[in-house]
Amino acid sequence: MSVDRTAPTTVDAARPLQLGPLVRTDDHWVIGDHTRKADAARPLQLGPLVRTDDHWVIGDHTRKAHLALLPEGMEHRVVGEEPELVAWSRFRGIHLQVACDPVSATRTFALLTLRPSNPWAGAELGSRLRDPEEDWRANYTHHRALYSFRHILLLRFMLMHVSCEHHTELLGDDTWLTWAVGKLAPLRCYQETTALRMVEETLGDLRRRPA
Repeated sequence: MSVDRTAPTTVDAARPLQLGPLVRTDDHWVIGDHTRKADAARPLQLGPLVRTDDHWVIGDHTRKAHLALLPEGMEHRVVGEEPELVAWSRFRGIHLQVACDPVSATRTFALLTLRPSNPWAGAELGSRLRDPEEDWRANYTHHRALYSFRHILLLRFMLMHVSCEHHTELLGDDTWLTWAVGKLAPLRCYQETTALRMVEETLGDLRRRPA
């Protein structure tokens, strides 16, 4: 039995002509779902740093532990415990440990892989504090979603940059931090040297506040 390969097949007239995300609308082609609007409610974010209703936090504030970046300092909040506030003037340097995925962010994973000191394992922020001198570490809960590697690099170098320049109080300035994250988040970088250069060039002179 021969098959006429030139005969057109029946097509559902109500179904749009489509090839993956490429789809034909009434008068032109689009990539993506043109019937839906961009998610305006999606929070501004840079890795584990995310903005809540009125301030910035590091970690998932809806779960066990996170760090709140307040005008007066960084506050470590853990469910069932008293919050611990550290004034910005006490920070000598800020070092962030973070992993891209939630599983790798656990201390159990770091121990099982025999890499407890791996800077990409665990979910922890550390600093050398002054007045009095002491080492300070605070854990936070990884969000359920993945963090992009470039956002982790940019966040780590942003925290290092503001602390090395003795302007950690900027992290509690909602206006400045919103501006900084908005500038850094779209940047594309996958190497530490590139990320460091981009952070320094983008943030510029920290004594100058954005307009």
